[in-house]
Amino acid sequence: MADLRLQLPISRVKRICKLDPEMNAVSADAVKLLALAAEKYVSILGRCAGKWALANARKTVQIGDIEQCIQKDWLFAILEDALTDWPEESAVDGEGGRNEGDGEDGDEVEGDGGKAAEEAEDDEERVEDEDEAEDGEKGDDDQRVEDEADERVEDEDESVQ
Repeated sequence: MADLRLQLPISRVKRICKLDPEMNAVSADAVKLLALAAEKYVSILGRCAGKWALANARKTVQIGDIEQCIQKDWLFAILEDALTDWPEESAVDGEGGRNEGDGEDGDEVEGDGGKAAEEAEDDEERVEDEDEAEDGEKGDDDQRVEDEADERVEDEDESVQ
């Protein structure tokens, strides 16, 4: 388990696990496996949504693409109830959008950034370094999961057309 490279910060995954009052303690290995499973799940969802966007002649993934994945693929059925809490597109498309005040494009951001900003930058650098190190290196399990997701999306694309 020590050589496992993860994108999600372990401390935040552990903090999320501790939110459950019925969970007394979580081993370090269990937290790492939960983080790995979440990463794989989100990766598959992202690929599926990307293929829906391409099927609709777009390069940008939109909320509707994610909704299509959730509604059409049994793998994402657990997220069905999560759709009710999403903001309406009109609220998202309003002035400034979701990235308003994110500090990019000349936006003003309140506060000095402090420790949270430093942690975000460190996480971003770590992810970039790991991405560079992992380019072209995929395990058999990773490739199998990706192949299965691709097959499901291709089957859905055929049924849509």
